Amino acid sequence: CLVDGVVWIPNGSKPQSGGPNIQIYVDPTFQGGAFYVTGHQYKNFQSQITFGSGGCKSGGMFDVSSPLQAISYTRFLNTVNTCEFSSSNSGSFRKGFFNISRYDLSTGIFSGTFEFTIKSQDCGDTIRITNGRFDVKM
Repeated sequence: CLVDGVVWIPNGSKPQSGGPNIQIYVDPTFQGGAFYVTGHQYKNFQSQITFGSGGCKSGGMFDVSSPLQAISYTRFLNTVNTCEFSSSNSGSFRKGFFNISRYDLSTGIFSGTFEFTIKSQDCGDTIRITNGRFDVKM
């Protein structure tokens, strides 16, 4: 994706465990179906993007302004300070979508696109994420 017009690609691995830089969580039985994708930039401890939905048992277009949808962008300022743009923060503004074009439990393949804008009162800034895509195998 692009974050404020700058290319953003997950990279590195989780420092403590060597874990992946893209994680997906799918549970069709939890609260009517849950789906979350998180991408990390671990090199230089930079940032992460997360989006997902409750009430999701199949693909489709999801409006991030709905209360069932969750989005966040976290910028790590150093090893202890962060700036989080999250739909769960009070007073946050959000608009955009994510589209799940492939939701295949039998093969474990999930893919789609995403684009959203989120404003954080805590960080005093707005982040615009565009041209996002994911293609993940569980």
